[in-house]
Amino acid sequence: MGERLLIPVMRKEFEELRGLGIPDESQRRTRALLTAFGEGIEAAEAHPERAAHDGTEAFGKSSRLADEYGLERC
Repeated sequence: MGERLLIPVMRKEFEELRGLGIPDESQRRTRALLTAFGEGIEAAEAHPERAAHDGTEAFGKSSRLADEYGLERC
C-alpha cells in the first residue's frame, strides 16, 4: 500500500521544487539535486515495493545532496 502513495507524493514534491526556480549562485548544485531526485522517482517507479520499504536505493543520492546543500528534512 505504501508504494501506491509514495510515488505520487514524491512526484508532486519534485514538481513543486522545480517550480521554485534555481538560485543563480547555486545552479550547478541545485540542478544536480533535482536530477538525482528525478532519477530517484524513476527508480521508485521501477521498483515501488523496494522504495516503500527502504528509499535509500532510490533516494539515497538526492538525500545526500540535500544534506550537503543544507536542506533540512521535515
